[in-house]
Amino acid sequence: MRLLYEPGNRETANGFTLIEILVVLTLLALSLTIVVPTTMAALAGLRLRVAANDLAIELRALRSRAEMVGSVQVLTLDPSQLAYNVGRDVAPRTLAGMVDRIVVDPPERKGLDHLVRIGFFPGRGATPAMVTLMSGSRTEIIRVDRLTGLVSRDQ
Repeated sequence: MRLLYEPGNRETANGFTLIEILVVLTLLALSLTIVVPTTMAALAGLRLRVAANDLAIELRALRSRAEMVGSVQVLTLDPSQLAYNVGRDVAPRTLAGMVDRIVVDPPERKGLDHLVRIGFFPGRGATPAMVTLMSGSRTEIIRVDRLTGLVSRDQ
């Protein structure tokens, strides 16, 4: 009579041992502890870049609209609410969830209501500003030139 499994005979043994499965699961858990935090940090940086790109695109669109329409176009930034309004929009566009803090230079750009207004004029001028978006230790800077109205981002 022949047994299906004979101790010491590897030819008849199929499958994995419990130790082999535990080793694989341990290696998988260790690799996840490295990959997950790295991915989350990369996502935070990506969100900040997306917020900076969105704001820069809005500012460039306002500059173009000022030239086309021939009137002053204004973006109102509310650093305390992490939001901004374009023109006479009623609903603010929020940057919350992507940005922790907004700093605007020069600081005297803030009015009594603590709002920052960046205007673009038909003659290619603008109110100068440097808007710094922050998320954790990361920063993205958007600059508006006074003479030309050009909007640039520090990469």
